[in-house]
Amino acid sequence: MQVLLRAGLVLLGMWVVWSGEVEARGKGAAPALLKQAQSAYARGNPAEALEIVEAILNGTPTDLPALDLKCSVLLALEDYEGALEANEAFLAAGATGGKRRQAERMIAKLIVLRTTNLDVNVSNGPATLRIRRTAVVRPFCVASPSCSRHALPGGYEVMAERPGFQPWSQRVQVKANTTTQVDLTLVELPSRLRVDVAVANASVTVDDAPYEGPIEVTPGPHRVAVKAPGRVDTDVEVVAREGKPIDLKLDPNRRAQLRVAPQGATVLLDGQPVEVKDESIELSPGPHELVVKAEGYQPRTVKLPADELSGPVELALAEIVVLPPPPGMTTRRKLALGAGGVAAAAMIGGLALGASSGKLEDQSYSVCPVVNDCDDPTRANSLHDKSERRALQANISFGIAGAAAAAAAALWFTGGRESAVTVTPRMEPGAAASAGVDVAVRF
Repeated sequence: MQVLLRAGLVLLGMWVVWSGEVEARGKGAAPALLKQAQSAYARGNPAEALEIVEAILNGTPTDLPALDLKCSVLLALEDYEGALEANEAFLAAGATGGKRRQAERMIAKLIVLRTTNLDVNVSNGPATLRIRRTAVVRPFCVASPSCSRHALPGGYEVMAERPGFQPWSQRVQVKANTTTQVDLTLVELPSRLRVDVAVANASVTVDDAPYEGPIEVTPGPHRVAVKAPGRVDTDVEVVAREGKPIDLKLDPNRRAQLRVAPQGATVLLDGQPVEVKDESIELSPGPHELVVKAEGYQPRTVKLPADELSGPVELALAEIVVLPPPPGMTTRRKLALGAGGVAAAAMIGGLALGASSGKLEDQSYSVCPVVNDCDDPTRANSLHDKSERRALQANISFGIAGAAAAAAAALWFTGGRESAVTVTPRMEPGAAASAGVDVAVRF
């Protein structure tokens, strides 16, 4: 029955085209454009013919030859719903005679479209749907997740496609005056998983199975586990979707062994408190700074390089020894203060005696400015003798002041108490490790 229906539609379309050629010679659309459309249709290119016909109808929507040809072209394209509307427009435009009766017969065959539907539901849409009734595959709709269109009764091949999913197709029988329901679920394609670990001798598993190289994984979540010497065990979940490749790059955190003393000391990693578990901490890639503090101990700061550590990091803090406040000054320092006082008094006396000697010498010169012509030589000689004695006394005072100052300095610096000294070990970990001590002295 379907074969007879299709044969009847094709023969009817060919007769319509031949009739259109005759009528095109009379009044109606531009003969040149209509002739081009008829030629394209005759060459088996209905899509080109439809484009030309639409151009004609844009200028003259009621052009009967163009509408007549459009009905045939749409039938050839298996656009039956469009062909039904084109025949109705052809009648509305005033078709008469045999052509009108042909259009009425065509409408009677196609009118069942209005009450016959094909409804497709894709549970994991959206999906692009196409259908094929004879040899022509044409777009149907996009199911998001479902769509419904009018369809002629008969058998169809329904095809669904979506990127990342396996193509789906199925034969469907559409019954007249009903809605035929098709439910389907597309199957996702597997994804290619590649794992790159930035650590040598790493052990990698995917879903607890050893990983030897790129593999295909089914859609959904998967667990990737990495174990490596000196590194923190790492678990990562990846989700495969729509056949998209997964390139996973992993650089597990380092595990640094610490030996901290005293117990309970606060450890700061890059300024943030960190808990030491099983004498180790977790380090992200890159360099870091460790600071260890404890009450009553000297704080320690250690720079951790970005490369692998050569061994455990020693973080032993040096205890701060608090000495009792010193008693009064020692005897030597008291003697130093006394000697300092003698030095100061002798210096002052020497300065005074020196000044007096100079004054007496000036007086002697004023009494007897010329030796051979002196009014009072006796007084001049007396003043000169006093000046000499005062100068000698001044020199003696200066000598006493210098000796007393030297004695005071020696007594002061040798009369202090012992100093408090704190020694802290220091080590720079890393491939090129270095060690030393930090010395703190308190007087």
